Amino acid sequence: HVATFDAEVRAMKDRGIEITAWWFPTKLDDNARRILEVIERHRIHPQLWVTGAGAAVKTPEEQTARVEQELARLRPIVQAAARLGCVVGLYNHGGWFGDPDNQIVILKRLRAERLENVRLIYNFHHGHDHLTDFAARWGRMAPYVDTVNLNGMIAGGDKGSNKILPLANGE
Repeated sequence: HVATFDAEVRAMKDRGIEITAWWFPTKLDDNARRILEVIERHRIHPQLWVTGAGAAVKTPEEQTARVEQELARLRPIVQAAARLGCVVGLYNHGGWFGDPDNQIVILKRLRAERLENVRLIYNFHHGHDHLTDFAARWGRMAPYVDTVNLNGMIAGGDKGSNKILPLANGE
């Protein structure tokens, strides 16, 4: 809806609706730049939720290369967001990038570059593979998490028809 973003933002502002997060493109392309222009024009400061993907890596060398690849992809987004006073949320939408441990490595590297406007967004319905060791994972990711999307879950629910259950249901 890029062509109508300005009108949508005005309509929300007119009705007292705050835009707290924006599903953002995976790279800083023309579409992403248009979104940033709308954000700047309307002086809003939503989190920019960014996903990624990628198959699991098999070697430490592949892991290092993937981290470098993701840093190169994300750095321009994080820098552009910082100029507008926005936070970039690394969103666990599956694949290699959706593993919070990989996101933490990326986040720490960006912060080491003085890019402090990076957080984790954790969505339970993309975390089925994290259930068996969730307590340990949460201990590692909690210092970096800004937002949690909740729903009920059962192990393997994403493999069938139980990906998202109502709150207080499941495991």
